Amino acid sequence: MYFLTAGSALTLAPYILTRKGIAAVKTEWRENALPITVAGLLTFAAYGLVLTDFSLSRVSYVAPGREVGIVIGVMMGVFLLKEPFGGGRLLGSGSISWLIAADHAIALMHVFGLFTDEFFPDAVPRGFLAGRHTWR
Repeated sequence: MYFLTAGSALTLAPYILTRKGIAAVKTEWRENALPITVAGLLTFAAYGLVLTDFSLSRVSYVAPGREVGIVIGVMMGVFLLKEPFGGGRLLGSGSISWLIAADHAIALMHVFGLFTDEFFPDAVPRGFLAGRHTWR
């Protein structure tokens, strides 16, 4: 995360300085130092929470939650900030929503034992609710 953030800053800094100039950067910092700092700290806090969640839970539980966050962020941008909702956002949000729904449907099929070993030999054991609580 640190390398990604530092790389982004080092890569974008020359572009921003040549396009806007140092005066615009100083003005932006003077006017918005607190929101910029809080956003930066919250970015690292969110990354830390996800890493902690990965260590405490299964990745298959955490990953869909992160994907839902993307859709919620797009919805907040559209409804709260009145951002345009173009075709790209519609395609991205729709595909994420569809994949999350498919993931939940497959998980429910596993839980209720609708998958058989002949179709999915490496899948979750059949009859999860019937007492087999171990994974292969």
